[in-house]
Amino acid sequence: METALQQFSVLPSTKEQRQSFIKMAVEEITSGNIDAIKADAILKGAADTIEAIRKHNDVKSAVQNSADKYSEKTFSAYGYEITKSSKTTYDYKGIDTVLDSLYGQMEQLKQAIKAREATVKSGFDPATGETFAPVPFTQTDILSYKLK
Repeated sequence: METALQQFSVLPSTKEQRQSFIKMAVEEITSGNIDAIKADAILKGAADTIEAIRKHNDVKSAVQNSADKYSEKTFSAYGYEITKSSKTTYDYKGIDTVLDSLYGQMEQLKQAIKAREATVKSGFDPATGETFAPVPFTQTDILSYKLK
């Protein structure tokens, strides 16, 4: 009986296999052998599924427990060089009144910047009568996918 993760075993496991797989997939999509939106939907679903599995707290804990069995900071396993590290995050809010005041000022500045950007984007400041040149911009087309 096949396990859930065995379904991913058909994916490439080395750099060379990955490069070849990517090249073949890109060719299939760009040549029209598969509908581009269908291909993108398949890839989006696979990426979302993999991300959800990897981000699951129980999976992250199991992976960390497995990595802790290696005494080295950097070790090799399953074709990867894996390095163990840690990240420390500090929460300064509510500890120091000066910092709290600075955080408040930062939020006010962010809001003031957004408001000023909107004024400049409109091309006219009604308070001063100042006019602005059109704001340069770039536009990117985006497709959003929502699984039904």
